[in-house]
Amino acid sequence: MPNKHWSLVEVGTGRVVVERLELADRFWRRLRGWQFRRRPPVGCGLLLAPATSIHTCWLRFPLAVVALDARGTVLRSTPIVRPWRLHWGPRGTRFIVELPAGDGPTPDVGAMLGLRGPIEKLPASLHGLAAGCPT
Repeated sequence: MPNKHWSLVEVGTGRVVVERLELADRFWRRLRGWQFRRRPPVGCGLLLAPATSIHTCWLRFPLAVVALDARGTVLRSTPIVRPWRLHWGPRGTRFIVELPAGDGPTPDVGAMLGLRGPIEKLPASLHGLAAGCPT
């Protein structure tokens, strides 16, 4: 059975960083994010694309935040951002990954991350993140 969801993995090692990744590639989906929702299960994450910053207004739990450039290189990895905060990625940020804080280690700065999943369903704006990652 083919893979029905997206995962975020380290390119090269294949280590899974996020087992089940939601894609937020439309304005309203990015704006809403995880607001008003319960804490997701361990292994879940949200990829905001494109995004250079986030807010944590109306969140019920703290986040770990990973800023990526257009190729999937980790520019900043912040292990905890509490609710009711603003958080900006560094210069060059193209994507932001949100994870529930405390669910595991965040990837190191400089690591290359990529998407693994059904490439035919991937929005064109995210094709750069699928390079080097088998489906």
